Amino acid sequence: MTYPTYLRDCLSAMALFLSVAIVSFGGCDDRASSDDAVPENQQEQPTQEQTTQPTQEQTAQSDDETEGPSCVAGGPEIAGANYTVSQPGLELNAGTEGFLELQVTPAAGFKINLEYPWNLNIGETSGASIEQLVWRTQDALTFTEDTVVFQIPVTTEESGEDYVCGHLRFSICNDSRCDTPREDVSWVVSVE
Repeated sequence: MTYPTYLRDCLSAMALFLSVAIVSFGGCDDRASSDDAVPENQQEQPTQEQTTQPTQEQTAQSDDETEGPSCVAGGPEIAGANYTVSQPGLELNAGTEGFLELQVTPAAGFKINLEYPWNLNIGETSGASIEQLVWRTQDALTFTEDTVVFQIPVTTEESGEDYVCGHLRFSICNDSRCDTPREDVSWVVSVE
């Protein structure tokens, strides 16, 4: 089969263009060669738009992962740079139900990110019984720009001191950025 001259010239030009493009861009391999590597201290830093606010798709991948901490009973409060997590202890009579409370309050100039999918995973317990181990945004008792409160029902059967541990993933924002802290949380349940 013979091609008209103009078509043959066009195909030759396309082949030449593709050859130059392949050589110029390092072939078809997506991996960078060692000659193309950028030293770590000279790598481009992400812009604020790239780090400002994660999407729900970015966080959904780890929603169901329970990041169970090695449980050590902490204090009643965690003071972050721009937030406070309150996790007061609980006194309970054996065989009765009570509520563990977790409250997050942003510092001045910050607010709760209402678009971020919050996640509280209950991990270890030492005798306390909790039915719901994964708490999400829609499970919060209060969810406003000023505060978030979770109330977790708990029962115990024997007197003594029990602990409950978990992992909280959340987001707070100011006018220029959003942060997505992760905190290990714990409560002490004193049972009489």
